[in-house]
Amino acid sequence: MYEDDCFIGQVIDYDDEDVHINFLTKCKGRNIQDNTYKWPAARDDIWVPIIKVVCGIEPPTQVSKRQFVISGEQADHIGNMVMIKNA
Repeated sequence: MYEDDCFIGQVIDYDDEDVHINFLTKCKGRNIQDNTYKWPAARDDIWVPIIKVVCGIEPPTQVSKRQFVISGEQADHIGNMVMIKNA
């Protein structure tokens, strides 16, 4: 969770209080499959307080040279975890 929204990324480092995450960006477009992501042109990485981490997921599946997809099941799991964290 970052600024009241949920983002998917790769953990690249961590300590007792924070997690360093390299974030993916959601793909947009008419013919883009749901839950499809890509690495942004400029790296998007920050340290996030560990309490803001919603859950871990399986690595996304690569569906093209630049695009990765998470399963609907994983997307639902993320949504459920966000609702629990916000409760």
